[in-house]
Formats: sequence, structure tokens, C-alpha cells
Amino acid sequence: MEQTGLNFLYCLASLAMAFIAFSIIVIIFRQMIGAGLTEFQLLLFKLFIGNGFSVIAIALLPPLLNLFDLHELLLWRIASLITLVYMVTYQLLYIYNRRKVKKGPLAFWIYVIRTITISIFILLFFNVLGWPFEPGVSVYALGVFWALIQLFIIFYQSLGVFFERS
Repeated sequence: MEQTGLNFLYCLASLAMAFIAFSIIVIIFRQMIGAGLTEFQLLLFKLFIGNGFSVIAIALLPPLLNLFDLHELLLWRIASLITLVYMVTYQLLYIYNRRKVKKGPLAFWIYVIRTITISIFILLFFNVLGWPFEPGVSVYALGVFWALIQLFIIFYQSLGVFFERS
């Protein structure tokens, strides 16, 4: 397995750990100012922590699969399939839960994120198929990278939500 790709995945896992810690600090700060969490704030907090841990898991999945001495193309197909199924499921569950706690139209930036996310899903699906390109670390790493970057964007865009009074 390509060492550069592995190093990048390890770096993403490390960044995700730091992101989780920072998210927890923000919530602790909110608790220190004496405010509880609304349902929407709790949903966002679960998104940050859950997706943060997910990024760690999917970043470490290829090194784990590599321990089974799989052919490299098969390894990237399996890792991409597992990641794709998980990410699609998590996105659908988040959309469902968000609609339960927050009504009204979505901001434009959310549609941009969803469009890019769908594009990443398509690329991961191509990585599973091995068509129109051979499966490899590049598309997989892009998917993991985007999973983390979208968390950063959502966190930044919704930071003000955590300092609203419940």
C-alpha cells in the first residue's frame, strides 16, 4: 500500500481527533455560561462528535484491511464500499433528524455542501466499481478529506448557534 496515502489518512485521523476535542471544549464553554442545549444544538453536537469519530474510523479502515494481505485494488474497493454505505446512511439519518428538530428552509451553503458530498459519493462508487478508473487511495483519501472538511465548514457556519440562548 502506498505510504504517502497512508500518511495522509493518518494525518486526517489526527485532525479529526483534534476537531472532536475542540468541539467538546465549545460545548463545555456553553455549559459554563449557564446555558443548556436546544434540540438543534444537541443534534449539531452529535453530528460533530459522531462524524469526527467516523472520520477517524474510515481513515484507519484501509490500514486495518491491509493487515489481511488483500490485493490492493480489492482493498480500495472494500474500503470505498464500506465508507460509501456508512456515509450515505449517516447523511440520510442526519437529514431526517434535522427535519424533526429544525423546520424551515436550509441555507444556501448547505446545498453547496450536499452537492459536493453527492459528487464524492459518486467518485467513491466509481472506486468500488473500478470504472472509469482503477480503485486507489486518491479517491478514497478525497472522500475522507471531504468528510472532515464539511465538518469544519458546518462547525464554522453554525458556531453562532451554540451561543444563542436556549
